[in-house]
Amino acid sequence: MKTFATVILCFMLNLGGYCQSWNMSQCFRYDDPNLPFRGPVAYNDVWGYVCTAGEELGIVGTVDSIMFFEIAGSCSGSLRKIFSFKGGASSIWRDIKTYRNYAYTTADEGTEGLLVFDLEDAPDSIAFMGRDDSTFHRAHNLYVDTTTGHLYIAGASLNNVGISLIMYDLNPDPSHPQLIKKISLPGGYVHDVHVRNDTAFASHGYYGLGIYAIHPNGNFTEISSITNYPQKGYNHSSWVTRDGKNLVFADETHNMGLKIYELNDISKPKLASIFRSALLAPGDTASIVHNPFIKDDYIYLAYYHDGVQIFNMADPKNPYKVAYFDTEPNNTDYSGYQGCWGVYPYLPSGRVIATDIANGFFVINVDILLALNDVKLEANAEQDGIMLHWDILADQSSTTSGIELQKSTDGITWEGMYGLGDHEMSASWMDHTPIEGQNYYRIYWTENGNGKFSDPVSALWFKEETQGLIYLIGDEIYAQESHATGIDQLKIFSLDGRLLESVIQPSFPVKIKHAIPGSMLLLEIKKTNGESVFTKGFYK
Repeated sequence: MKTFATVILCFMLNLGGYCQSWNMSQCFRYDDPNLPFRGPVAYNDVWGYVCTAGEELGIVGTVDSIMFFEIAGSCSGSLRKIFSFKGGASSIWRDIKTYRNYAYTTADEGTEGLLVFDLEDAPDSIAFMGRDDSTFHRAHNLYVDTTTGHLYIAGASLNNVGISLIMYDLNPDPSHPQLIKKISLPGGYVHDVHVRNDTAFASHGYYGLGIYAIHPNGNFTEISSITNYPQKGYNHSSWVTRDGKNLVFADETHNMGLKIYELNDISKPKLASIFRSALLAPGDTASIVHNPFIKDDYIYLAYYHDGVQIFNMADPKNPYKVAYFDTEPNNTDYSGYQGCWGVYPYLPSGRVIATDIANGFFVINVDILLALNDVKLEANAEQDGIMLHWDILADQSSTTSGIELQKSTDGITWEGMYGLGDHEMSASWMDHTPIEGQNYYRIYWTENGNGKFSDPVSALWFKEETQGLIYLIGDEIYAQESHATGIDQLKIFSLDGRLLESVIQPSFPVKIKHAIPGSMLLLEIKKTNGESVFTKGFYK
């Protein structure tokens, strides 16, 4: 159901004045006056993470450190710093991303390379796993494609020799990324990159934006480029809508608007609109944007002096502002590069986290209910197959049709497996022919003539349980003495395919740390001979 809360109006107190916020409000703020500054910068990028038990974390970069915060479930609680790690270099630029229970960071000064943190025991503890400074010394940005499990390093250099992109594989062992390839691209230096399965959108600074096909061997082939466009500046970063039909990118140059391009024909991207924020208008309109992110029909923006901005882009040709929170309310012009650096809108609570260069780390409430077109899809492994249940949430005034359940064995290539027709908005269906291992599912439907996809879900399924080799007793995992050696790794999954724990070269018995008592778990051991063995059991 689409619903909108009443918009809270903010009246100007004087001519040319503006409100610090509109439809957003501060929940928490952290600002340490003792942090080191480099020029105007103390804080840089931010990312989020959800722990096994549901706790939300904010991960914040500063000039000399990476900080980890536990965010209380209610604003009546507190914001707690749980871990801080000094990277070894003083750097204005840091970037952070997560994959499974790991966090990865880079710095664009010094020789930190790639830092890896284990979040398995968060929020109780966070472990530094180590660094790789042999592949690159410094890098401007990084990106993780969670669908393929590939990590991309952008704007890297080794011994002051530049590298456009570096591609890693996280699938064998996320704690130790495996190098796939160092990549040179026609556009040269890559300031930031956004990847969707087999397609990369690379921001090449003043060159513009390149769109590339990614091949299994790590080779990149240019599909198209956007190098001559209105209000062109320094092409900074981009994001693509969930259905892959629209691209938003930012030019980090004063007085340049954001661009939305239609990707109906990715070989010929078409400009749909140019839009911008200007809180000081009509007095000073030279605003400058930093990072865009897309969630549902909304663009969340770290907009330097104009703080956090949210725009509705349901109609890509006519985006409009629905909310903002100014993290730097005392600014009187748009000179320099100050204000909101990073924003992260993907926490389950719906709260937005953001960093301001000089003013700290913010946790912000969105005070209106944003309109959603979405599908709630669940996949649960059972003895006879995988049970799917879906609820399609749509506006009563919408025309919804052509609903189809789609399946994939790799999360990349999809095929229709069950046509639901025009009516089954809420239903269950059993897949009686899953493959052994990971199975992926999504819902496709048409709403008001536009095709939409749900977020994919996955479930692990196996025909037979291996009895006696490994087994659960209470909260401990045991292995037969004859089989307890020659094991490289033990993995513990929930039945929805979520990795709960991973133990390298386990010593049995292994005590379970992160699971809900009474739940069914799937256990996998990987042996040194390459064999994988599975069993199921109840955690008591």
